[in-house]
Amino acid sequence: MYESLKKTGVSFHLYIFTIDERAQNILTGLALDSVTPIPVREVEDAELLHVKQGRTVAEYCWTLKSSMIFYLMKTFGITLCTYLDGDLYFYSSPAILRDEMGDASIVLTPHRYTPKRDLTNVSGIYCAQYLAFKNDAHGRDALQWWRAKCIEWCFSGYHDGKSGDQMYLDDWLTRFHGVHALEHPGGGLGPWNVQQYSFQCDGGKIVGIEKRTHKQFEVVFYHFHFVRFLDDGYVELGDYNLSKDVIDILYVPYLRALESVNRKIQNIDGSFDPRGTRTRKRTPRSAITTLKRIVLGRNNIFRLKSLLA
Repeated sequence: MYESLKKTGVSFHLYIFTIDERAQNILTGLALDSVTPIPVREVEDAELLHVKQGRTVAEYCWTLKSSMIFYLMKTFGITLCTYLDGDLYFYSSPAILRDEMGDASIVLTPHRYTPKRDLTNVSGIYCAQYLAFKNDAHGRDALQWWRAKCIEWCFSGYHDGKSGDQMYLDDWLTRFHGVHALEHPGGGLGPWNVQQYSFQCDGGKIVGIEKRTHKQFEVVFYHFHFVRFLDDGYVELGDYNLSKDVIDILYVPYLRALESVNRKIQNIDGSFDPRGTRTRKRTPRSAITTLKRIVLGRNNIFRLKSLLA
């Protein structure tokens, strides 16, 4: 994500919160321009530490989002802070998204689910992948409310109108002032909505085409949710319908970029595998799941070397 941002030429400074000492040491060793690594202990207060042990690493990271933004505003005097998920990849400058924000204090990105697989009822209207907050009264009010809610409950899966940190955003257009839902379709592409578009390369840019209206747009970023490197030389791209063009134009270059980053990190800490490999269990249940995915056209498991050849 960092290197893709640099390639767009946009001016930025990235603050990366590290969940443990090893991640902090690796980022410090990489010495990336325009990056400040910050241990999460700098953000943790009594309320956060009270809930930390009862949550998974992912759930705790979701819980931390608003507190991290508050910390940056207070410590560095940041006037506009944009939260980015680490598995985003930028194809063009996000300045177009910042310009769309205009006078708004907060920007949300809609999921824009493909209708045949609309998960709004269990995952929310908005994806907490790209969230912009101005350091003003409206932005701080929303952050304070969100922080309190996430400390109260922030777990994986759907429960009683809640899902992680995400479904709390559903009513923000009416709950808070100065909230804008991003309209540019190139900001917020992901495997849950990519079926609605086709893609082509045009002079180094990735252009999206809405299948229903044939309207073209510039792809700003794609969210590579659920890309998993497996320890048997395979890679899984998630349980979604992904066309060959989507895999070739979007996924393959991203996987190549990840492999390049992997080698750089290995030079800092050779015992660490940043790909997060895990064992693929061959159980009867997983075989049934695989068969179901094949029938539905969602069995996106490939031998990595063959895919990148």
